[in-house]
Amino acid sequence: MRNTIIDIVEGTILTTCDTKIEVIKQLFESNFPMTTMIITSDLQPVGIISRKQLDKHFRSMHEYNLFMGEPVSSFMQKNFLSFEMSRPLEDLVIKAMNRPTEEMYDDIVITNQQTILGIASIRSLLLTVVPY
Repeated sequence: MRNTIIDIVEGTILTTCDTKIEVIKQLFESNFPMTTMIITSDLQPVGIISRKQLDKHFRSMHEYNLFMGEPVSSFMQKNFLSFEMSRPLEDLVIKAMNRPTEEMYDDIVITNQQTILGIASIRSLLLTVVPY
């Protein structure tokens, strides 16, 4: 059974704000089933972008072709949950569940003394706090 935040952290790709959408899409395609990337500035998280969010923005090839040269900063989610692993797991559950409905299932950035460790999914968080 997993009991701590570190037990649910998954690795992900860190990229910078100026990374082009074309590169982001290629990274998602070559790193399936990864669902979220962390966007950084000076090694600090400033946004996230999910595969689902990218697909939502670019429903057609025409839309994708229009924006493939744009930086990910134009499309990243700037309001994301970042959580320090030293805090109690219960605090993470409360913060995650108090997010707006449209953000409820977004992955969570996990840090250790402001160093990015990775992400945690709501699924892994729930499996940790609710025994099955």
